[in-house]
Amino acid sequence: MDMALPIVNATTAALARVSAAFNAPLARAVVFGVHIDGHLVVEGLLIAVIVFQLSRKSYKPPKKPLSEKVEWFLYFVRSLFKLVQS
Repeated sequence: MDMALPIVNATTAALARVSAAFNAPLARAVVFGVHIDGHLVVEGLLIAVIVFQLSRKSYKPPKKPLSEKVEWFLYFVRSLFKLVQS
């Protein structure tokens, strides 16, 4: 029982922290004097990152010949596509 007590105490402390996090008020940010919910700030940052990534030049790997397995796979997929179309 003596070994279980520290584990029980750690579990209780972890549950108390999780409960406190869920009971905390929502995050707020003030941008130019305007109060904004925290999730809107995060969404704005995500949109900015997505736009930045889309505006960059795409990575183009060096051209090299396809392996036989890849060529066979492409031939198979094209054949299936032709069957579906007809």
